[in-house]
Amino acid sequence: MYDAFVWSLVPQWEGLSVSNEFRGFVKGNELTAISQYNHLVHFPELQQRVETIRQTLCDFFKSKIQHKLAVRFTDYVIDFGITNTGEVVVIELNPFMETTDGCLFSWVKDRHILEGSQPQPPPPEASQ
Repeated sequence: MYDAFVWSLVPQWEGLSVSNEFRGFVKGNELTAISQYNHLVHFPELQQRVETIRQTLCDFFKSKIQHKLAVRFTDYVIDFGITNTGEVVVIELNPFMETTDGCLFSWVKDRHILEGSQPQPPPPEASQ
């Protein structure tokens, strides 16, 4: 009989809402694109915070993550969370491959964005 144990390395954060989980795409050690993680649900409150979220995650990536992972990884997908207190946490790392969910991006249609050969376009304006 085969016994398997699954260990969760991710602590439970107080104040981490599913609407504040994001997926970042890193190619060539550069953060090329960011998506909300739960792409099956619309979170209207995110629309007004898009630029703040983008800047917060980019700053965190550049100051805390980029140089630390560069010695081992150049291409990966990273999941972030922003707690209610504004703290950014890393949830997990995944391979930069089509088997990793693209969330709001399509690995086929948006590959040029994910690979950084074209900048991520601004999000569409919220409908009134």
